[in-house]
Amino acid sequence: MAFRLKLKKPLKGGIRKIARKQLKGAIQHLQNDADQENEAIHEIRVHLKKLRALVRLIRGALGSQYAAENTCFRDIARQLSSRRDAEAALGVLRGLGEWLEGQGEAGAEAALAAGAVHSRMAERQRASKLHAATETQARLADELRAAADRIASWTEKINGFETLAEGLEATYRRARRAMKAAADDPHPETLHEWRKQAKYHRYQINLLEECWPLALEPMSEALRRLSDLLGDDHDLVVLREMLLCEGSQLATDAEREACLNAIEGRRAELREEFEPLGRLIYAEKPKHLRGRLEKYWNIRRADAG
Repeated sequence: MAFRLKLKKPLKGGIRKIARKQLKGAIQHLQNDADQENEAIHEIRVHLKKLRALVRLIRGALGSQYAAENTCFRDIARQLSSRRDAEAALGVLRGLGEWLEGQGEAGAEAALAAGAVHSRMAERQRASKLHAATETQARLADELRAAADRIASWTEKINGFETLAEGLEATYRRARRAMKAAADDPHPETLHEWRKQAKYHRYQINLLEECWPLALEPMSEALRRLSDLLGDDHDLVVLREMLLCEGSQLATDAEREACLNAIEGRRAELREEFEPLGRLIYAEKPKHLRGRLEKYWNIRRADAG
């Protein structure tokens, strides 16, 4: 099932169905085979991010229950983050090597350094890879099953699209402010916060795409691109920290310096793309976005009815 609310279906039922679908997917991936662990962790984290975007959208209806639900999904995701970061570092090194190869002769030597570090890092992960203990997987699955039992209470106070509009505006406003904070002080922490808020905004637009797919699908695609660019920047920062903290185990001094210089060069290139893209995406004021999508919803709902 697509991550979309259906105009022809009751709103409360649609929200409950989507939430149960995401929880079911996360629980199934917790029961993955060892050979599929990395893929499973990625999928679980995507399900959890979608759930957090959903509870933000209906935050006005959840009231005091919102904090507990958001914390539940956040804490589960955090328990998987270290394994995700380790795997992401390998992917970043591969991508960094490919980027360096495209820089001509100037990047050739640095590409060799990135390849050497990648080989050592991959070997170390193969030698020390630890899978989540069975009891940990069972505990996380139990927490998600408990959340599924609470879903029925999520929609008790939903009052039509007005409730969603409140959450949509708040999420968009936070993402817009995060973008401005990152522009004023482009440190890894502010950029990472912008990335998180952009993802929540993207998934909420996904949920509402049926309002007007012709307008909202391109918006969703632009948000996906922004999230990917900010995600690449975050992964480069994680790799940089690994090289600085564990560099002697992963690289020679020359290799480490070559990789660190390449990381900064690639990050600068990414900024040249995500900064103007962000300004375009967040050019609209929050109350205007809310009003526009609420009009789309009401028009299309009336036509569908």
